[in-house]
Amino acid sequence: MKTAMKNVLLGFAAAIVIVCAAFLFLQHQAQEKLRAENESLAQQFAQLQTDNESLSNRLATVGDSKSLTDEQFNELLKLRGEVGKLRQQTNELGKLREENRQLNAAAVKNEKDNPQKTSEPLITRAFKIEPTIFFQNLKQSIPANDGETPSETFGRFLKQNGVDLNPPEVFL
Repeated sequence: MKTAMKNVLLGFAAAIVIVCAAFLFLQHQAQEKLRAENESLAQQFAQLQTDNESLSNRLATVGDSKSLTDEQFNELLKLRGEVGKLRQQTNELGKLREENRQLNAAAVKNEKDNPQKTSEPLITRAFKIEPTIFFQNLKQSIPANDGETPSETFGRFLKQNGVDLNPPEVFL
């Protein structure tokens, strides 16, 4: 019985050794797989760091080349303000043209209805223009002809844009 017991103990010990060897073998394979994956991730990380540095440098270069000096920025703001004023004046000019057209149509109708009567202007309108700024903008947008005064240039500008400075002639 002693030999049978020895055989059982030997079998049991052999089974434990085989289970431990299998466990160690499986653990070794898992470690190798994790090492390979870790190495792959480390390479990807290094590549991403290189890409990040490259993009940061490009961004800094673009930022430096497109930045404006304080003087340029102030000039940009000034020009944007002038554009806003010019747009407002253009809108006002459009409204005035429409009013002028309506007044002319009303005057023609009134003259046809009452040929004997002379009519006073139906509406008068006054608005203020800053002369210095206006003439600066006028010089930039409309070149003056040789020997032409600013007032003549302004009159030519108004005439080109459909504003008649001469009052209509009235025959009695």
